Amino acid sequence: MRSLPCFWSDQYGVRLQSAGRRHTTDTVRIAEGALKDGAPVEGGLLPVYERDGRTTAVLSFDRPRPFMRIRRELARAVEPVGPTAS
Repeated sequence: MRSLPCFWSDQYGVRLQSAGRRHTTDTVRIAEGALKDGAPVEGGLLPVYERDGRTTAVLSFDRPRPFMRIRRELARAVEPVGPTAS
C-alpha cells in the first residue's frame, strides 16, 4: 500500500499544508480563494492539482477545513479496496 505524502508548516503567520502526489504536467485549479500580484489574498488559497479528471494533490494556505476534506478523499483513493491476495 502506498501512503499519502503530506506536510504542514506555519510560516510568517500562514498555515501551509500539502498532501498528495503532483506532477509538473498536472492542471492546477484554484478551488477557493484568489491571487493578487502573485500572492494569496487575505482569507487563504486552496489550489488543487488534477490529472485525467482526478484530484492528485492539494495545497492550502490558511484553508485547513477544505484541505482536510480533500486530504481524506485522497487518502481513501490510495487505500486498498477489498481483501488483499496472499
